[in-house]
Amino acid sequence: MAKLLSRILTFLPFIALYRYIKLQARDLESEVLLKSTNEVQQKAIRFFQNNMLLIQASTKQFSILRHDMRHQINILYGLISSGKSEEALHLLRSFDEHLEKTAIHPFCLNPFVNAVLSVYIVKAKDAGIPVTCRVNFPEEVPKVQENLSFALANLLENAIRVSETQDEDKRFLHINLQTRGRQVFLSVENYYAEPVSLNEDGYPVTHRQGHGIGMTSVHHFIMSYKGFKNFTQKDGVVRFEIYFTLPDTPSE
Repeated sequence: MAKLLSRILTFLPFIALYRYIKLQARDLESEVLLKSTNEVQQKAIRFFQNNMLLIQASTKQFSILRHDMRHQINILYGLISSGKSEEALHLLRSFDEHLEKTAIHPFCLNPFVNAVLSVYIVKAKDAGIPVTCRVNFPEEVPKVQENLSFALANLLENAIRVSETQDEDKRFLHINLQTRGRQVFLSVENYYAEPVSLNEDGYPVTHRQGHGIGMTSVHHFIMSYKGFKNFTQKDGVVRFEIYFTLPDTPSE
């Protein structure tokens, strides 16, 4: 009886220690998730602000172009009347170039996803990173569209950040978002020559301060929608894939 009591008394501290560690781990996870949520919200505000700036800049450029267009058209009439076809063609080409600068290309009918793509594709091109983008995503998917946009923003931000460190002739960014029925596939692909370190869950990790929270939010998104991911790196080509299912639409 004394030995049994001794063993019980010895075992109790281990139970208490286990519960303490478990509670600490839960608190740490909640703290990381809270930080991730706050950072995601800040990023959301930033990329919507940037998207609005793009729209304002495009509107301003178009306003200037419209103001000058009547004068340019009169010049064009004069060139054509005078038989100066080469000069007229040159003026028409300049029209096309100016119009292209005012355009905001829609990448997706969904406004949330399109806002993210608009901002980060411009950011990538400004950094000298060629971009290809294939998107097929529904115009309206409540809740999912916001959460997916935050995850996509984090993936694109990471891809652009590491691509900027690579040789210019190696840089690229491929974005593919496809929906078939309720099944959704997302992939972000870029070049990174150095081996990528992964954590125990298979997510890329970085030792730079202030980075890494983004992958926590991506992980949270995948878990929330019972999806799964696939990360590969072969011959410097880094590819992050996400597969998930859209939730059932509630009946009215």
